[in-house]
Amino acid sequence: MCEGATEVGFLRGFDDYQVENKKDPFSFHGVAILNAGAGSKVKKKLKRHPFLGSSKSPVMS
Repeated sequence: MCEGATEVGFLRGFDDYQVENKKDPFSFHGVAILNAGAGSKVKKKLKRHPFLGSSKSPVMS
């Protein structure tokens, strides 16, 4: 769960970089990148997504 578009863009870019260098994409490891829309919404949105299981990691700047 990312705070906003900047964090999403950074992680997508890093994922692309990894794939270009013959590494596994995030999705191969069950990682999904979600945009919370604002830092104040992260906690609420993490609680709303039970399908994410117990491994939830917020990314904020």
